[in-house]
Amino acid sequence: MSVHEQDRLLDEFAVRCFLAFEFGEESEVTRQLLIDTSDGHPRLTLHHSFRIVDWEKSQEHSELNFDVALTFTDVDCTAEASVMALLEWQMGEFGVGTHTLYRAFDSHVPLDDALAILAERVAQLCALDDVPGRLGLRRS
Repeated sequence: MSVHEQDRLLDEFAVRCFLAFEFGEESEVTRQLLIDTSDGHPRLTLHHSFRIVDWEKSQEHSELNFDVALTFTDVDCTAEASVMALLEWQMGEFGVGTHTLYRAFDSHVPLDDALAILAERVAQLCALDDVPGRLGLRRS
């Protein structure tokens, strides 16, 4: 599968989660395909973010981010998948602050295996459909 197809799979997962849980009336889910550099090496990131708004609790929004990144060197790549919650108020079992809810990291992945490891990491994130519930969000 291509990078575009993996991004679409992660996007479909994010939309299903957004519809399955009560994120709040002004909340939104966005996606980005980011291409930048990390320590001078090209990096590709599939970034899907839930912007959670609750004006009664804070003037700032909280975020729930699902990311998969590949960073390339001349000989191999690293792959990282993560779910991060950046909270401006208490949500579920988590207090204010930044919380890593999931992280997987692979180093020295052969370049020929980059798309395969991307697919594995996307599949792992798509299996984490209980994360909004861990933040105390109710199912719709």
